[in-house]
Amino acid sequence: MRPSTIREPLKLSKIPAHRINLRDGERRSVVCPDCQEWHAIRRHMIWPHRLDGARSPKCPGSARRVVLDLDLDTWHRKALEADASAAGRRAARTIRKPRPQPVPALHQMHPATRRLRAALEEHSRQDCIRCRAGHCDTATDLLTRIRRLAQAQPPAPLYAKLRTALLEHRATCTTCTGGKPCTPARRLADRVAALVQDQMRRTRPDLYR
Repeated sequence: MRPSTIREPLKLSKIPAHRINLRDGERRSVVCPDCQEWHAIRRHMIWPHRLDGARSPKCPGSARRVVLDLDLDTWHRKALEADASAAGRRAARTIRKPRPQPVPALHQMHPATRRLRAALEEHSRQDCIRCRAGHCDTATDLLTRIRRLAQAQPPAPLYAKLRTALLEHRATCTTCTGGKPCTPARRLADRVAALVQDQMRRTRPDLYR
């Protein structure tokens, strides 16, 4: 079997080190640029091979002449440099974690859930052993009820009017815009909360056990 003269010789020095095998005690081999498969280097050529199985056509890179212009020491040094470069890229990769959502202020939360949230906060202060283990029935029940109340539809149209008045007040009140609700704002918020709770007690009594 003679090397093919149709294509120019393949120089090992021009091929990435990880696509060549020159280890002592192993058959020299290279990844064929045409079929991207490993094949032995014998008689200064890529050993003849076919694309897929014995009956498939011969690979264009089959029997291509190989120029062994790369000694073992140089190949080993290039392989180590390639491994170090790849490891450095992996170490420098930044894994972005989602930013935690800020906890809304008390006056921004759903007014109907204030009593339940207060009960949950009080429960958390008790240093519950089951909470630390991650399976406290009390905390789970409170969180479930808070979630249901927060997703419930508020009563209308009185709720909408009070809510609009509260928002307009907060937008113009210097005390509220400073981050601390004033007395009129707290009163409006209490009226909104009472209205929602009254509506929910009639429609969802199971949430107020």
